Amino acid sequence: MAQTGAPLGKLLLDRELITADTLRTARRIQEKTGEPLWRTLISLKSILPKQLLDLLRQEVYLPFLDSKDVRLGEALMELHLLTQAQLDAGLRLRRKTSRPFGEVLLEAGIIDEMQLALGFGRQHHVDTVDLAEAPPEPEAFDQLPNELILENQALPIRYRPAAVTPEGPEPAELVVACADPQRISFVRNLGAILGLTVSPVVAPRTQVEEAIAMAVRRTRPRAEAPLPLAAAGGPAEPEARPAPPTPPSPSAGRQAGRELAEQRPIVEVVESILLNAVRARATDIHLDPQEDGLRVRYRIDGVLHDVLATPPAATSGIIIRLKVLADMDIVERRLPQDAHLTVTLAERPVNMRMATVPTELGEKVVLRLMDEARVITGLDRLGLEPKQREEVEEFLRKPYGMLLVVGPVGSGKTTSLYSCMTQLNSSGKNLMSVEDPVEYRLPGANQLQVFRRIGFDFAAGLRAILRQDPDVIMVGEIRDDETARTAVRAALTGVFVMSSVHAQDAAATIAALFHFGVPGFLASSALVGVIAQRLVRKVCPECRIDYKPDAALLRQLGLPATGKGRPRAFYRGEGCEHCFHTGYYGRTGIFEVLPMSEEVKDLIYRETTKEVLGQTARDLGMQSLRQSALNRLLDGTTSVEEYFRVIWT
Repeated sequence: MAQTGAPLGKLLLDRELITADTLRTARRIQEKTGEPLWRTLISLKSILPKQLLDLLRQEVYLPFLDSKDVRLGEALMELHLLTQAQLDAGLRLRRKTSRPFGEVLLEAGIIDEMQLALGFGRQHHVDTVDLAEAPPEPEAFDQLPNELILENQALPIRYRPAAVTPEGPEPAELVVACADPQRISFVRNLGAILGLTVSPVVAPRTQVEEAIAMAVRRTRPRAEAPLPLAAAGGPAEPEARPAPPTPPSPSAGRQAGRELAEQRPIVEVVESILLNAVRARATDIHLDPQEDGLRVRYRIDGVLHDVLATPPAATSGIIIRLKVLADMDIVERRLPQDAHLTVTLAERPVNMRMATVPTELGEKVVLRLMDEARVITGLDRLGLEPKQREEVEEFLRKPYGMLLVVGPVGSGKTTSLYSCMTQLNSSGKNLMSVEDPVEYRLPGANQLQVFRRIGFDFAAGLRAILRQDPDVIMVGEIRDDETARTAVRAALTGVFVMSSVHAQDAAATIAALFHFGVPGFLASSALVGVIAQRLVRKVCPECRIDYKPDAALLRQLGLPATGKGRPRAFYRGEGCEHCFHTGYYGRTGIFEVLPMSEEVKDLIYRETTKEVLGQTARDLGMQSLRQSALNRLLDGTTSVEEYFRVIWT
């Protein structure tokens, strides 16, 4: 009998997962049994099922759909399954959601599953089958690992063994039915690894799911049973198969994952991770897959800390448990996913945003703990100095214009924007925002969510808001030329606009506007002020100690080492239970507030350099970020180490 699986054997040898002797033994057994090479190797315990699956996941990539293919709507119209009016109606419905176009047509009752399968087949140039009329052949199911079939919802339906004909040798052929067109490329690539000619076809989703469930009920995962060998080294007669296990549900893969996620040890570990994060005041939880298990870290006051390392056996269960809580697709491990979830911890609901991303060692998960009480605050809790607060309040009294809050990622810009929105929130004003994402609900404001997949970005959201008679607009972030220009025009036509920009300081913000194509004469007219900021950790009050700084350190800080102006003491935290042994408890802002004086406006109008603009603003009395941080150091709020971490001098 001709052998199959030659590419897989070479791949396993190249990865040093098997030896050449093992491969030769497996092929001798394969000639007598007709089993696929991968199943023979697992039966011999030469490789583990997980090793095989991990190898296939790495090698059989899932590329994006070919953009040159005919679009689904056009394919359905070519098959006379969709009219132009129905296509237009479907497109209108799709603009209201981010779901795939095929699902939109199904939910609206415009087409049925069989018609959708025909459209996919026409679109991707493959055949379409009706499994009700041509049911799958049982022997075909044995050609792929059950886990791979369940993960990808790819159903083998026909199998023709390799043969030698008068025209020459013919490789084995496997026909695989898919409901998801993205699996077509996956199936083709899979054949190249397993040494088969794999022909993908399209079938209705419900038919594929039900047929897979029936096949799983009928067969036992044979890869788990070792192939008994005779004393002489040859294969023994195969044993009779034991009774099949308890039949799984139609969504067998998802059901198995949910059962794993409901195991008591997994539930308790996940609950402990979340509860301890809340108690430690963490803003983020990072779960990083490692070769020896799962690394769990908390971001506390802006810095990540290792808190737990779980054994490898628990990794999958913990990730699936979190995905179940977030109502994510627990089977999909190749594409990033994100969702919101609410869990009850210590008898209070905690809102989180969860995002997953595939890595070489598995899925990485980040959970953002969203505490509205921590973000939606007043100006008095931001850490502004008295003069700076007066200047910001003056900005907010302007009837129109643009206020920009700037800084790097994690500098507290969102908190400042929400605080300004809270200050302006009243029944006499129409407050609207466009955000990505809307993480916090601000009572009284109309908040729009960006959906880039359907073309609803910041610029589109801002244009839509301008038709809603707004008084105050918050744009989550200015990222492109169109958003910047639209925001400036809005500020010049009687609307108060607030937004954030990634910039190092106030002067660099003006340069960023020039980069976005906003001319100086418009920027000088639209801007009412700029707030640049950072966050510094505060020394823990429970374990705070004082010490005298040495002369070298004072010179580095630009402070007098002797005489009347020399600081008497600096402070640091030793670490205690109260501060999670970090020496810090909480954070506060340091700010650089740039008002639009006539001198500053003139420099912006003439599009001068950021260096000249920054020096002029400081000469006019603007307190720099460095000076603001130094003030926090001198009054004992923060430490020298934190000063140098945040403000590099």
